[in-house]
Amino acid sequence: MSTDARAAEALAFARRRLGPASERWLSRPAALAAALSRLEAGAALEDAVLGVVHRAAAQDRGIADEFIAFFLLDLYRMAQATLSPALQRYLDQGDLVDSVLGDLWPRLAELQFETRQQFLAFLAHRLRWKASDRARQLDAGRRREDLRVEADPAALPAPVRDSTPSSLLRELEDRDRLILFLARLGEDDRRLLRLHLQGLPAAEIARQTGIPAHGVRRRIRNAVRSFQSLSQAPE
Repeated sequence: MSTDARAAEALAFARRRLGPASERWLSRPAALAAALSRLEAGAALEDAVLGVVHRAAAQDRGIADEFIAFFLLDLYRMAQATLSPALQRYLDQGDLVDSVLGDLWPRLAELQFETRQQFLAFLAHRLRWKASDRARQLDAGRRREDLRVEADPAALPAPVRDSTPSSLLRELEDRDRLILFLARLGEDDRRLLRLHLQGLPAAEIARQTGIPAHGVRRRIRNAVRSFQSLSQAPE
């Protein structure tokens, strides 16, 4: 395959699988040359592009969003497989993914990226560690609760976790999670949610996007639900 054909493939991967920020970065001569060098050394297309994009993530939040979003569906699937049935009563996969990503963001530039599979293995290890840590916390909490109940027979049990659709939607609308959704959505929804994350009121979002003010909130919720559907899709 010619160099031009390899370059076109790399740019197409960035455009289709990552997003506009990553494609713009990869279009730079130095970045594209780095990706081509990885390809010539035998790297798979996705590993070559992701490796170059990962190096730029510390310099550009948009690139970091797209890099993390590429792994988000895998993270959700691994989280679902990691949680034991007992732990699922107290912690859902979104909570576990949030916790891992909260630790990952500050360290993203420090982490070494070699291949997609290597990075997924690292994420799987973090998920297992987080799940085990959460299980230990719950066990300790139950022991403290047992002691409290013994001391106070009239004490009420802890409230059951709210898992209604409205509570799940509120969780999905958390700012730190929504920013990761953008690269998986269409261009219009991506722009809509970025404006929402900036804290703009519905009237201003409507003015900038042309969406009727009364429909802005509905569009935001629809975009969130679309991603939730993607994250729960089977292999």
